[in-house]
Amino acid sequence: MEIEDRLKAIEDELPGVKGELKRILLDLRAFVMEMCSPIRGDSSKAKSRSQILLEKRVEEDGNREES
Repeated sequence: MEIEDRLKAIEDELPGVKGELKRILLDLRAFVMEMCSPIRGDSSKAKSRSQILLEKRVEEDGNREES
């Protein structure tokens, strides 16, 4: 019975997880499209985002990447 209860709990969680994944993928798509667009509305905004990504990489592996 325990396995059936665990399976039911997972099935109940699935729609929420799918919704979260869809939102994340949409955010990623919008970010990539904005960064790849030849017509950027605010270049300082794009620069700050790329700087954030660089800083995040540095935090993850502890090394500063040379550009």
